Amino acid sequence: MSVKKKLAIIASRFPYPLNKGDKLRLFHQIKYLAQYFEIHLHAINEENIKPDEQKTVMDLCHSTTLYNLNVLQKVVGLSKSLYNGEPLQVGYFYSKKIVREIQKNLKRQKIDAVYCQLSRTAVYGLTFKGPVIIDFQDCFSKNYERAFQHASGIKKWFYKREWKAMLSFETKMNDDFIGKTIISEFDKKSLPFDAKNITVVPNGVDPEYYKHQNVAKEFDILFSGNLNYQPNVDAAIDIIEKLAPVLIKEIPDIKIGIAGKSTNKKILQAGNKNIQIVTEVADMRAMYAKTKIFIAPLFTGAGLQNKLLEAMSMGIPCIASQVTNLSLKATVNEEILVASNIEEFCEATLALLFNTKKQDELALKGQTYIHNKYSWELANEKLKNLLENYL
Repeated sequence: MSVKKKLAIIASRFPYPLNKGDKLRLFHQIKYLAQYFEIHLHAINEENIKPDEQKTVMDLCHSTTLYNLNVLQKVVGLSKSLYNGEPLQVGYFYSKKIVREIQKNLKRQKIDAVYCQLSRTAVYGLTFKGPVIIDFQDCFSKNYERAFQHASGIKKWFYKREWKAMLSFETKMNDDFIGKTIISEFDKKSLPFDAKNITVVPNGVDPEYYKHQNVAKEFDILFSGNLNYQPNVDAAIDIIEKLAPVLIKEIPDIKIGIAGKSTNKKILQAGNKNIQIVTEVADMRAMYAKTKIFIAPLFTGAGLQNKLLEAMSMGIPCIASQVTNLSLKATVNEEILVASNIEEFCEATLALLFNTKKQDELALKGQTYIHNKYSWELANEKLKNLLENYL
């Protein structure tokens, strides 16, 4: 039996619990890659991770090292990014001390190759002298560009700064790393350079885990996500302030669900007889299962939305923005409905609520599309093959 090559994975967060998209992506990548490589996980950490949560990941890895990031390190890192013109998210996760610790540990572990997740870990990976591969995940410059176009005031200045800084940083990443991955063809085409050497590694969904459940429906429509992430915050507030009043006028007893952890007061205080805010979700499948229609009114942000993969896998008809479907590539009006603004979301939602036959058609075709197109095994096999090219 051949000895497995040693792969170090550097992450900006510990990849569990699966409450953020980058964690979900990396967890399933580790789970698959551990069959072929000896995994050494190096994770920047600013959370209180429970022992059982740590064990879930540690059982997959040969070693797991957490590097705790404190407030002073974040302030210093952010100051560095402001001075150097780098994206602030890069500075937020930067620590000179952690750079030295990772460099020392990679050498001690005699690592064969390094895989970094997101631009936030680029500086840590580049301390390694062997092959280093980076996952762009999304085209973040496009994300910031969209946010800039929709923002006003100080937010508009901030997003313009981050857009321009990320354009430069993504170009530098392309030059500095030998292997690169990204989540979708759309994100690949959106990068500010010729991206022909970047491999598309999409996300997937487990159809046995996210499968149809025949339960009573409690929500007419549902939106979910990390409600401390600005594109999701904007979507939730649009639902509360713009979508809900129109729907309630037409259907007075309509039930609207908004699910996900949040510290946003406007969201937390929005609950009433028509809108239910669910901040603690033990199992998202239960929320999907008791929903008639899932909506994703996201007009900023980039990348492949896991929430849509999961809801569609469970046979829930979905309405998405044009932005989200650019990466998903579902067939409009057959596998998904698409709206370009909140007014179109109102129209599409009302029309679909009154058309149960269309709901059933979208549910079945959307589910079939997701199960055929988005598989963790197929996606991660592409990643494994890429890594093996450099080992």
